[in-house]
Amino acid sequence: MCRSTSSCAPAATRRPAYADRELIGAELHTLYEIRDLYLVPGGVDALNVGHFNCGQWRDPTTVSNHLHGQTVSENYILGLRAGGVLWYPTLDEAVEAAGPLYEAWEREARKAAERQRSVGGTTAFG
Repeated sequence: MCRSTSSCAPAATRRPAYADRELIGAELHTLYEIRDLYLVPGGVDALNVGHFNCGQWRDPTTVSNHLHGQTVSENYILGLRAGGVLWYPTLDEAVEAAGPLYEAWEREARKAAERQRSVGGTTAFG
């Protein structure tokens, strides 16, 4: 008769030990690094559109305020809990996903700049 709830559960329902979780997170991170360093022409910078990079997270804006864990694994878990979706895109897929995010950011930046120039109803700058 087993009295421990964690070690007696079937393997499929057991939660991995903390060390296992950290190892899994590190291995996942290493897979992304291998792709970025050796498989993507131009490296990780080629995945960027402006300051947006969809090389790991399908929509990095979903997780950007949530990745404050102390380990790689904690960041993955926090990002997933925030609604982020991890994926392993090709260069073209990552750039295609980041393009609309950057375009929306540019539109908002132009609107903010216009508001700053026209504070008080008069044009502050020419």
